[in-house]
Amino acid sequence: MKRGRPSEQPIEVKEKFTRVYKHDDGSVTTWFYDYTKTKDGPIKTETKYPKGMLDWEQVQELLPKTKRKYALDDGRIVGYTRARELGVI
Repeated sequence: MKRGRPSEQPIEVKEKFTRVYKHDDGSVTTWFYDYTKTKDGPIKTETKYPKGMLDWEQVQELLPKTKRKYALDDGRIVGYTRARELGVI
């Protein structure tokens, strides 16, 4: 056995890498990192959904009018009663 301090080996720091997350609903999200641009988080994300998966608008169309959510022009989402008061529907 060797005695003393172990020799130092340089640590490789990856500058560019990706992480893939698989969700329960079948969608796959890929996060792209590039530490030369930013160290705060991913620079890009891509989400791929399985075929036949409904988007938000299609799900809302299946619900009764009183259970739907309505999107306003400024990006807010309101319920049926508030949408009627604002004249959205």
